[in-house]
Amino acid sequence: MNNFFTKSVLVLALFSPWVHASVSESGDNCNATEGLDGWAIWCGVDTYLSQQEPTAAGPIEGGFEGVVEPDIRTVAFGGSLIDDGEIPPVVEPEIEYNWQGYAMLTHPDFGGLQAGELKLKVDTATGDVIGLLTTASGEEIAFNEGAKFYVPAELIPLIDSPLSDLSNEAGSVQISQFEVASEGSLLKLVTFPQGWMFSAVGGDFDPEHTSVSTIGQINDGTSVVGSFVAGSLTPLDRMAEFASVGRVAEYSGYGMYSGIGLVENLIKVDFGQAKWNGFWGSGLKMSASGSVDGNQFSSDTLAPFREISSVVFEGSVRGAFNGDNASALTGMVDVVKDGEAIVGTFKNVIYRDSDVITDAPR
Repeated sequence: MNNFFTKSVLVLALFSPWVHASVSESGDNCNATEGLDGWAIWCGVDTYLSQQEPTAAGPIEGGFEGVVEPDIRTVAFGGSLIDDGEIPPVVEPEIEYNWQGYAMLTHPDFGGLQAGELKLKVDTATGDVIGLLTTASGEEIAFNEGAKFYVPAELIPLIDSPLSDLSNEAGSVQISQFEVASEGSLLKLVTFPQGWMFSAVGGDFDPEHTSVSTIGQINDGTSVVGSFVAGSLTPLDRMAEFASVGRVAEYSGYGMYSGIGLVENLIKVDFGQAKWNGFWGSGLKMSASGSVDGNQFSSDTLAPFREISSVVFEGSVRGAFNGDNASALTGMVDVVKDGEAIVGTFKNVIYRDSDVITDAPR
């Protein structure tokens, strides 16, 4: 390798425009036997070349006799060689997830009960859904097999639904009604039907509530091992617009919680003050409040209902706003209630709104 590099230096010296300024013009005799590893060449190029044996290939056309041009395809910076047969590695494009969410997982193979963060790429044009669930312990679970969207009259294959009044028939809006399996089909994300449960402000059904977020179960094919929520994030410029007009909105919904099941909750958001407070009913009996940061929210205070005032809550509530008009929100509760760990995910939609902005700008 060193010998090749020094030969490359020689060729560069011969063909560089500044070579004559670097060669000694003293006329002193030069011992070419010092070779390329010595300083012979710098005594004079003509003297050096005249003392070399001709190469078997003969002189180079248009060049100097005895000097062989290197193949520039094999010369890399620093004088190293590039293997012509080496195939460069294929760089996979980075996945652009368009939905963000949260998960509760109770599967023993993934550390037992713990919270998780979920990223989804939901493409309604192609019907593709892929996801990545990262648990609190750092385990990453890729969901990239068997994606399917459900259309009206199709049955969503829920397992042992904890909601007694839940119909498996898909609603009229299919965007948030899908399933997708993990690698090896160990786990599956399956959304609950979205259309049956939510109505917009004034009692009229608003499809946006089902198109911008979803709630569902995580199952292992035979039993429910967790729950998840996810949705498209409200653009930051819209959040700033809501704050500028002092918008106040109230959201209602429910979530699924470890060891409890269904818990209904209410959340009130003051966008102008960047504050929120909420209440979680039977099974939790907890209130929480905190701040809004961009299109996310998080708690700084947890407290029990008055009738269980001696109970101590520790942990956090956090979530995100979904849709261009923040018509829904999704979040996660990760708390310890009197020493018992409780983790759950929830989805809410607006039921009362002071907002004068009714449609996102087009």
